[in-house]
Amino acid sequence: MLFSNRFPGQSSRRLHRYLRHPLTPTPSQEGGRGLNTLRATMNASVFSRFMASNGASMASPRTAIASQIATYDSLQKLATSTLAVKTSQYFSLTTTAASSTDSMTTFSRHTRYLSTTATAADSSSGRTSSGAEDESSQNNSNNSKKKKDASDMFFDNLGKIFLLVISGVIASLVKSSAGTRNRNKLRDHLEDIAVLDPAEIEEMRIANSALTPEVFRTILQQVHDRFPNGNCSYHEFVVCVRKAMAQIHGEAFTIELGHLLDRLMVEVLKDHSTEDGDGSPDDTTMPVSLFLTALTLTLYSDVRDRIRILYEILQMEQQQEQQQYQSSSLSSGVTISQLRSLVGYLQETCQLPPDTQIVPTDTKYPAQQWRRGTPEDLVPWEGTDKDIIDLFTFATVLRSKSVCAWGECYQRRKFEEEDV
Repeated sequence: MLFSNRFPGQSSRRLHRYLRHPLTPTPSQEGGRGLNTLRATMNASVFSRFMASNGASMASPRTAIASQIATYDSLQKLATSTLAVKTSQYFSLTTTAASSTDSMTTFSRHTRYLSTTATAADSSSGRTSSGAEDESSQNNSNNSKKKKDASDMFFDNLGKIFLLVISGVIASLVKSSAGTRNRNKLRDHLEDIAVLDPAEIEEMRIANSALTPEVFRTILQQVHDRFPNGNCSYHEFVVCVRKAMAQIHGEAFTIELGHLLDRLMVEVLKDHSTEDGDGSPDDTTMPVSLFLTALTLTLYSDVRDRIRILYEILQMEQQQEQQQYQSSSLSSGVTISQLRSLVGYLQETCQLPPDTQIVPTDTKYPAQQWRRGTPEDLVPWEGTDKDIIDLFTFATVLRSKSVCAWGECYQRRKFEEEDV
């Protein structure tokens, strides 16, 4: 294509064929064979122009052919040199284009490397910053999955859970009902074994309206002088009391409705009597404090005076013990041991309500079991039995819900020190 404009009328194929097969004259090619070769090489128009311009010299074919060969020889050299120059220019351009292509390729490679490096750096920094987000999102997804599983488990077993809850409620109600029945059964039993009921006690107090706290203190002093050791029989106690009452208001002054008191003491003495021989309950020796506590059932006074009388009974008992053991340390108070003994006396003489005497046992299954509490159960104390308490503490214990003497714990009015 480089020489298509240089040789009009000739095709590139013929020119290249001519260059590959140069017309080098030889002796055998002279004459007509050389002319035929020239005609075959050149097209008709070029050959006509060639023959017209060299018509004069065509007389001698050999001369014409020789000159033509020389002319084409020069043309061949010119074409060869021109082709060499163009070829060198072409290869130069090709080399330049190749180098440019290589440069562009190298630049593209460097650009891709820098882009890849930047992308890797961005991705590494992105991974560093998004690592925590991925972990937190994974944790959140796990938590949500666990919650979903838990909720699914809850909803899948909703009927079973509801059945278990209902069963637990029913079992709890049955257990509570059984425990309440056991407690009511014990309360009914305590009411049945009580010798006196509250109505009879109230009638006896009203009937003995002349037995005031002052009269009772006189009787207390004579009993103290008559039994200095603190023990006697019930028969001896009744004789001493009737003698003291006769000295105060004459022979007509006695205990009204005394048969109720006798009935009570007979049952108490039966519980304390011994099994030796033909001994009767009347001959059983008991503490004087027990008989005096039973005698307070006939005391016509309010609760405050009754508590004071009981406190003085315990003080008299403590003085008798100190005189018996010749102790030099006199105390104006009472001990916890004496208080618990007094609560036991009140419990035996029907002066405590049945509800406060019921305490739970360690048996809780299948139902709560109950029993009658002892004085130690009704009077809990963190100290020792020898601790001394005053009148206010004594009254507080008797009015507490664990003892509730004469039902005083059911009073709504708050107990204060002025009430002692």
